[in-house]
Amino acid sequence: YGLPDINVLSNNTPFKPEDSKSIKSEININYKIIDSVNNVNGVQTETFSFDYQPDLNDHPGPSPSVLLQALTMSNANDGINLERLETIGDSFLKYAITAYLYCTHDNVHEGKLSHLRSKQVSNLNLYRLGKLKMFGERMISTKFEPHDNWLPPCYFVPHKLEKALINASIPTTLWNKITLPTFKDPTDKEIEEVIQQFKNGFSNEDVENTPLFVPYNLVTQHSIPDKSIADCVEALIGAYLISCGARGALLFMSWLGIRVLPTLDDSKLGYLKPPSSPLLRNVDDPEGELTKLMDGFESFEQHLGYRFQDRSYLLQAMT
Repeated sequence: YGLPDINVLSNNTPFKPEDSKSIKSEININYKIIDSVNNVNGVQTETFSFDYQPDLNDHPGPSPSVLLQALTMSNANDGINLERLETIGDSFLKYAITAYLYCTHDNVHEGKLSHLRSKQVSNLNLYRLGKLKMFGERMISTKFEPHDNWLPPCYFVPHKLEKALINASIPTTLWNKITLPTFKDPTDKEIEEVIQQFKNGFSNEDVENTPLFVPYNLVTQHSIPDKSIADCVEALIGAYLISCGARGALLFMSWLGIRVLPTLDDSKLGYLKPPSSPLLRNVDDPEGELTKLMDGFESFEQHLGYRFQDRSYLLQAMT
């Protein structure tokens, strides 16, 4: 896109998770850099921070435009699609499930944790969850073609007539040639007469000019792959993440049926508790043993620009 060098975003400023002032200062610096990048060539893009959490009590949720983007497939050939939201939603989904499993299964080894995570993040599981919420019925999967797949407002085919036309094997592309005798709901006898009259006037030329058979009604139905519904689920997670913060995305994932938050009761969801310290307490002097084992790591912490408050985490990461 012809953007300038943005390596300044990955500067060597020490990251200190416990120091909120340092985090806010770093965010402000990065926002100024990002804003300057986003204004290049007059292009404006929305920015957000993972550390920003709006108040959800009166929050309206994602805007309709963001939800529309999350529901629009690339096959629609529209100006928007779900792929960018899917990217960030997929990443946050994996992170949220990993954090939940790590905090709730502190005695389970990494192989089992990876197996449990793969079950929840699989496309099959996301497809099942999206199907239960009927996302497929709300997705936009085809290009807008008024002559093929558009219904005028308030236009519909009576259910009895539609069923009779399907049973009579009349192609949907010829339904618009059928004339009803009245605007009221037709009776079974009237439907039978209409279909019989239509068949009698159905010429061989009409049969030859009939388009190729499509196994569904292009006007009232569409065909969506299972994976596309899974992608939509990830895109909606991304939509809630950028609009409602991490907490809003976690609540949305819980509504879907993904376990990422502990349940307090039938209607409330809690917060994850931090895992216990990895420091072993079954020795006489655990702090003294830790000091001996951490001998020589001071230079490494100086290089990082950060000293661990609980140095047993550093020892665990290096073991």
